[in-house]
Amino acid sequence: MNTDKIRRQITKQNLRLDSTLIRDLRYGMRKVNLTAEVLEIEKPHLIRTWCGNSVMLTGVWIGDETGKAKLCLWGEQAHLPVVGDIVQINHGSVGTFKGEKLLSLGNP
Repeated sequence: MNTDKIRRQITKQNLRLDSTLIRDLRYGMRKVNLTAEVLEIEKPHLIRTWCGNSVMLTGVWIGDETGKAKLCLWGEQAHLPVVGDIVQINHGSVGTFKGEKLLSLGNP
């Protein structure tokens, strides 16, 4: 068998092993890696941050075989996803807002 093909297969398996499932997300988690499908995209809206800046915020519902979660995309990221896309999140964090669990890629 071709060694490059073997390396790619091992890499794919390692990505799956390090990946978190949505059902396992807990408040306060950091460096979360997961792969999920974009299920729904909320209308982007302009918000004012605590430091006085204005930034676009888009809520994106993502899901895997174990459940769904809301992903917050800020600024330029707000226009990237399309329903049906498969997204891979690396080093995300889990927080809450108004009692709702949110997955975030970072703050504005």
